[in-house]
Amino acid sequence: MAALGLPPGDLVIRFTSASVDRHRRTDLHDDLYRNRYARGSDETCRRRITPMATAETREMRQGFGDAFAAAFELAVTPAIFGFLGWLLDGRIGTTPVFTIAFTIVTLAYASYRLAHSYGQSLEKARVDRRAAWQAEGPLQ
Repeated sequence: MAALGLPPGDLVIRFTSASVDRHRRTDLHDDLYRNRYARGSDETCRRRITPMATAETREMRQGFGDAFAAAFELAVTPAIFGFLGWLLDGRIGTTPVFTIAFTIVTLAYASYRLAHSYGQSLEKARVDRRAAWQAEGPLQ
């Protein structure tokens, strides 16, 4: 302590930030943790991504893409056909008959397609789930 310029009875406590190295574990090289971590190209320890986590991420992104496509189809397609009906009504000089008709018919068809494809995907998932259960054998 005298080398630091402090009287011999004082205690020095040094606080360091844990955010710099918070993911590093002291037991990384033990056999228990060897397969859970991998070394990166810069020799830092990184958590290894399991195939299950990759599959779940892929499914989540696929679901987001499907939902976005369905929302786009339900919102934009009737709007486009409604606009075309509005142009046709303006050209012919009628009340908004074609605008309403095109919008309703397009919305009904898009809703039917969405419900039909959703029903097919549920049926496929049910068949796949049943096949997986049967592959495991009878319950005991």
